[in-house]
Amino acid sequence: MTEGRLFGIGLGLWVYQWLLYWYWKRSSKEETQPSASETALLHGFFYGLVGILLSVTIYAYMGHVRGFFKVGIMGGAIAFVFGFVAGLLKAKGFESKRDLLSIDLEWTQTASSAVILASVVMYVLIQAFKIPSGSMQPTLYEGDHLFVNKFYYGIRVPFTDKRVIRWHQVNPRDVTVFRYPAEDEKNQHYGKDFIKRAIAIGGDMVMVRDKKVYVNGSVVAAEPYTQFLDSRIFARFSEEMTAVSPEEYQRYWEKGELSQVLRGEEIRDNFGPVKVPQGHYFVLGDNRDASFDSRFWGPLPDKYLKGKAWFIYWPPKRIRVIH
Repeated sequence: MTEGRLFGIGLGLWVYQWLLYWYWKRSSKEETQPSASETALLHGFFYGLVGILLSVTIYAYMGHVRGFFKVGIMGGAIAFVFGFVAGLLKAKGFESKRDLLSIDLEWTQTASSAVILASVVMYVLIQAFKIPSGSMQPTLYEGDHLFVNKFYYGIRVPFTDKRVIRWHQVNPRDVTVFRYPAEDEKNQHYGKDFIKRAIAIGGDMVMVRDKKVYVNGSVVAAEPYTQFLDSRIFARFSEEMTAVSPEEYQRYWEKGELSQVLRGEEIRDNFGPVKVPQGHYFVLGDNRDASFDSRFWGPLPDKYLKGKAWFIYWPPKRIRVIH
């Protein structure tokens, strides 16, 4: 679940906390004691907010990036009904209905503070990430759990693409985590987090020849983190490739349309040359023969960058800093 959704849920809990506090203070006089139905309704609202939080969290953990609104509403509605019924039953066991509301108020205060704090930590400092595929082998394996350093490249201003207090620039060989660069919600990868290794930055010329990567005309030497599982090397030239001019090649690549014009095998083993636009990065997976990366979908804009992969914390036998 993104930090924005988490913050929104925390804000909802915070608003509910103050409404509940106002109602609790208002009912301090004996003659304004809340009825069992009113108490149950407030109890149900608390359960509903918690239901939204749990349902979208579990949904996100399952790897989904769409449909959070529907899942949240459904989870919240079910939890509200459960909380309302539970509130009616619990209200009978309390001498004063305010006692039940006091318990809800304490839990709401704790939950709202925890959720808002967690969203801020995720936005600014650290975020947990689970490796979804084998595209970064042998550095990272599917199922590895790691922490992402969110402030390494600077602090992002909320709801903007700008960063302040930028500590470090992206350097070649950095293992970066980013949101897939697509604005079209119909794209199957829309909203998903990817992890790849930075190879080049804005202004660099990049090409791949027979699986070897060249940056600014020089082969990138000593890449012990890479692996090639397919011994085949697909030919560089074909009718389609020779029909595409260098200018068209660059334009198709920047738009993420190159794989629609040329065969994927050619792009994988023989790519470019292209010039990385300023404010963008060229990223590759360490598992070069099985990675969906900048060769296929184009340059990575800085605004999609989330942070630098920090260290693996699970499974225990693989705990280590990521290089």
